[in-house]
Amino acid sequence: MRFPDFQSNQTVVQTLKAASGGRRLSHAYLLYGSAGVGKRSLARIFAQALLCTGEDKPCGRCAHCLKFEHGAHPDFTVVQKPADKSFLVVDQIRALREEIFIRPNEADRRVVLIENAEQMNPSAANALLKVLEEPPSYAVFLLTANNRHLLPETIASRCVCLEILEVSLAAAEKWLAEQFPGTDPAELRRAAVYGGGNLGRSRAY
Repeated sequence: MRFPDFQSNQTVVQTLKAASGGRRLSHAYLLYGSAGVGKRSLARIFAQALLCTGEDKPCGRCAHCLKFEHGAHPDFTVVQKPADKSFLVVDQIRALREEIFIRPNEADRRVVLIENAEQMNPSAANALLKVLEEPPSYAVFLLTANNRHLLPETIASRCVCLEILEVSLAAAEKWLAEQFPGTDPAELRRAAVYGGGNLGRSRAY
């Protein structure tokens, strides 16, 4: 996916697109909103753009983009809650801290995506806070959260916080028609209403 493929929340999209081009790039971003609005997808587009060396980032053609799309870029790290745990745990963040202070292998930056960051336990959050307070100059942290208020304010206050909102029913119908060509318009309408502007819920329908 590229920025034009993300058809909602254009103010947020333009903010991230400008940042990926080097304008007012922060060391940390928090994308938050209800489950299914596309936080993870947009975070990954932004991450790829930050590593891209082509034009109109992410170009999808340079070596960095190709490695990213194959899940093989050495300077991109994803942190997720382990399947057998209830929380993101401190050992994960400690390992991340050790990794982040190693200079990038191939790109100009190291990019870290922490999914569902509100699932960090207090020890993990405190460990992350330490690196967010004094990050290396080449590091960019991307956090997603379904509920910003479940994150410690000390974490959120060190991020550029961007809310991802549901879309209008008309926009949801248009998006669904593009995703599911040939589907009965009445069925698309039902899916849009079911999702209430949440594209992830509409897709699941």
